[in-house]
Amino acid sequence: MSENSSQQGRGERWLNMSHPSEYAHCMIDVQKAYCDPRGYRGTPQTDEVAARIASIAPLFRQASVPTYIIINKKLDAPGGALHYLQASVGDAIQLKYANSVFIGTNFEHHLRDQGVRKLIISGFNLNACVYDTVIDGLTVIDGLYEEFDVQVLSDCVGNDRFNRSAPEDYFEDMVLNGAELKTHKESLAEILARAAQNVSAPARTQIAHYLSAPDPS
Repeated sequence: MSENSSQQGRGERWLNMSHPSEYAHCMIDVQKAYCDPRGYRGTPQTDEVAARIASIAPLFRQASVPTYIIINKKLDAPGGALHYLQASVGDAIQLKYANSVFIGTNFEHHLRDQGVRKLIISGFNLNACVYDTVIDGLTVIDGLYEEFDVQVLSDCVGNDRFNRSAPEDYFEDMVLNGAELKTHKESLAEILARAAQNVSAPARTQIAHYLSAPDPS
């Protein structure tokens, strides 16, 4: 992870968010070039995962978890457009110039300034940008900071047509490096259990109802 970052302000939209919890949900490269099956890289599976990420993003917002939409700046329109996912009021946009969002940006310092200690990761591609961001997030920099806690949503990450490696290998390596694997429902349940005081009563009720509902067959 780069300690000295020089690309702050090149399109990022960082809000001075209060961060009532220490969590942050980072959605990586949920963009048409990787996810849309009508393109040359997207598949039915990436389309399904992108739709799932878009559907659960409001639940994490309701749980008072700040949302960061991480975008690969190298993709031109229309491939660079978000796929299903829509930015909401209060979301922050972070541009990415390498596989890892931490390379060549001030994202790490921004997160620490906001008091974030636990990253919840979803998005694409598992064996490239997701993996590199996770590993960098688990890295201590020159003893100045403790590493982030990193949680990977196992049912909300995927690989496009150009990245067909077995996800199990990357999951195993991320766990060996200190990451935690959880489904999105397990992650939401943890947030309600540990930070319920930060979630409004109506939101707690809605999230609890969602968690208790059976998954679609």
